[in-house]
Amino acid sequence: MTVRQVADKLASFVAKNGRQFENITRQRNPGDTPFKFLFDKNCPDYKYYEFQLAEEERALAQSKEAEASKANSGTASFKAPGGTYRSSFEQKSNYQTPASALYGAYEGSSSQGSSSSYGDHTAPPSDPVALMEFYAKKAALEERKRPPRQSKDEMPPPPSLQGPPKKGHHMGDFIPQEELEKFMARCNDAAAQKATKEAAEKAKIQADNIGHKLLSKMGWREGLSLNT
Repeated sequence: MTVRQVADKLASFVAKNGRQFENITRQRNPGDTPFKFLFDKNCPDYKYYEFQLAEEERALAQSKEAEASKANSGTASFKAPGGTYRSSFEQKSNYQTPASALYGAYEGSSSQGSSSSYGDHTAPPSDPVALMEFYAKKAALEERKRPPRQSKDEMPPPPSLQGPPKKGHHMGDFIPQEELEKFMARCNDAAAQKATKEAAEKAKIQADNIGHKLLSKMGWREGLSLNT
């Protein structure tokens, strides 16, 4: 390696890490070494090294300034007419439609569409999937009409003011039993058919459930109407 090559490498290293490494190199390399030009600041090799060091330091300074200006341009602030400062990111976000506005517009259009397309007087579709969508949207629409639920600390109103209980917690409350059985048959869902029949059987008044026992205590017998 020639002296000029050593001077180039040393200049690059000192420019990146600091001038103190020139003194350290001089102290650790006495005598006849490739760094002997460091001991004679008037020799041509040292002048070459000094020139290369200045060029390296200038290039590094320009690179740092370019990076700093690039970083500042991304977060630069400008003064608004009211005197407040806003970042470029905030300025850009002002032109974006708020999510709440989009959600509100969607809710409004969907609720209108539900009331017109899935109202009480609209005939259910014949397609099985469309039929389930019909009852699902009807259940969602009824649930949306329900008053807000009470908090745990709020006392419920007296029974006389509550009125008759309303269904609507599940989609199944809005699906007629016949339609549900037809849908299960079309889909060939044996497990679902079995579960539906079991639920219907459990809902009936039987001798082993509480409703049957209470009616029996009141004098009711099987085969009699509840109004007798």
